[in-house]
Amino acid sequence: MSVYHSILGVSDNASLNEIKKAYRTLARKFHPDINPAEDAHDQFIRITEAYEILIGERNAPHSTSTRHYSHEDMANAARERARQYAKMRYQEFKNRSEAYESTPMHKILWPKWVNFVILAIAMLFVVDDMLPLKHIEGVVSIGSRNSYHVGNYRFHAAEEHQFINLFGKNVTAKATPILGFVVKYQLDDKTLSGSVDPMRKETEYTPLMYVLAALAVICLINKTKKFENKLLIKALMSIDMFMFALFYFSRYN
Repeated sequence: MSVYHSILGVSDNASLNEIKKAYRTLARKFHPDINPAEDAHDQFIRITEAYEILIGERNAPHSTSTRHYSHEDMANAARERARQYAKMRYQEFKNRSEAYESTPMHKILWPKWVNFVILAIAMLFVVDDMLPLKHIEGVVSIGSRNSYHVGNYRFHAAEEHQFINLFGKNVTAKATPILGFVVKYQLDDKTLSGSVDPMRKETEYTPLMYVLAALAVICLINKTKKFENKLLIKALMSIDMFMFALFYFSRYN
């Protein structure tokens, strides 16, 4: 088997169609537009060179030509054609890659101003979580969907209070200062337990806002070069916002 037949993986007596089919298969595998491997460029040149030589041998005139080409001449010509073609395709691939990589982060999926809105909302939750808790005292009233209220602050009963009616009981609670999320409460009743955490606390999902704020800052800085990484960051932001909305609004069910 000749070296060129071996490169294409065909036998010495392979037909023209078999050579073309083998070349198309390998060309798709090592094409610079598809294969990002470092040696794909060289592999593409090798298989194109082999194909050009084998096809050239099949198509070369045997008796009508006034000039006789040696096998070495044919090989050099085929090699040069393969290199020029591979170089052209590789440059096109490189240009497209550079165009993608130069795409600003804020032009992917949503515009730049949306990142500012996302960052502002995320920072609202983050700051609310970091500030000292607010002290609240009052009488428990009935809220909607199995919840209770103390003043304007809404909360769900703790697990140990699920089968106790808290209506009318005096309560001391601690809530976040901006958004008013109740994180602890204590009933002024010696027969019941002390300070407890309400079920389905909104603050349980605040870590997602820390992550979202960090991703929004990365978007606004726009220093990420690879297009795939830019798209990944935007996808993570979308997932983060979806999860937060799902968890946060599930407390009303």
